[in-house]
Amino acid sequence: MVQQELITIFDDCANRLAEGATIDECLRLYPSYAATLRPLLETQMQVGNVTIPPQEIYEDQALVWERIEQALPTPLTVSGVRSTRRLLLLIAASIVVMLVGGGWFALSRLLDTTATPVFGSTVENTVTSTESSTWTPTALPTATASPSTLPVVPPTLAAPTASATNTASVAPTLTSTPTTQPTQTPSFTVTPAPTMTVPTATLTMTPSMTFAPGCGAPLTSEQAVNVVLRIFPNAVVTNVEQITRGDGKLVWVIDTKQGIKVTVDVACGTVLTIDRPGSGDTNPNDNNNDNIGNGNTNSNDNGGGSDDNGGDDSGMGGDSGMG
Repeated sequence: MVQQELITIFDDCANRLAEGATIDECLRLYPSYAATLRPLLETQMQVGNVTIPPQEIYEDQALVWERIEQALPTPLTVSGVRSTRRLLLLIAASIVVMLVGGGWFALSRLLDTTATPVFGSTVENTVTSTESSTWTPTALPTATASPSTLPVVPPTLAAPTASATNTASVAPTLTSTPTTQPTQTPSFTVTPAPTMTVPTATLTMTPSMTFAPGCGAPLTSEQAVNVVLRIFPNAVVTNVEQITRGDGKLVWVIDTKQGIKVTVDVACGTVLTIDRPGSGDTNPNDNNNDNIGNGNTNSNDNGGGSDDNGGDDSGMGGDSGMG
């Protein structure tokens, strides 16, 4: 009777395991059979997890085909091939049935060889402590006043005694401590920037010879250029140079773009020579040159020029004034 009940419980647990339940859940349903059911259920789980690898099945099929081909000495005809296929299918089905039957037989033998469970009852004594409060009466002494016939002594008043009491009072002293805070001093950083100064060439021509008596101030380069432009208005001055001639006279030499070279006396501003391209020196006595710095007009001496000056020289003195 007990064996049949155990088998029924095992079948129920096996079905629950197949549905996804765990072994512990099944054992909680049958706590009295827990010790017996645990090894059986673990074995059931292991057997259920056993699978035949496909490679072994293919190897077995190939081995069967090899044995069949060795058993047939002659080549198979069309009808023979069909019958051979049927035979192979029957052999494969037989192998599958044998494997399933062997597994079921091994499982049945395992169930039959299990020990019969022994049932026992265990009584557990549980001690529960309960707290209870107990009121215990306590006798307290009670003071009772009783009349007595003792004499009443009037109180004696003591004379007041004056006494000086020095009381020292400690007054807190507040001392202000100046706090030095950092003072932010603005600082300015001057970054020198490089400044490019373009030098300006200033041509200052200082005469090295004292001008002659009766003439104005020494002639500057600008005034010498103006003298040339009054003679040749269309001339373009290309160079102005101050030199000392061999006779010791300081002169301005003005070169123009047209090739004209004019020599002007620095002391009196008199045009000394005019050199033109393709000709010799030209005597500038045909023109009366203004003296820079005064109102006197001087007639220059003929230095080998044209004959026109001969008539003028005969008509007036060399130092005669002209309006």
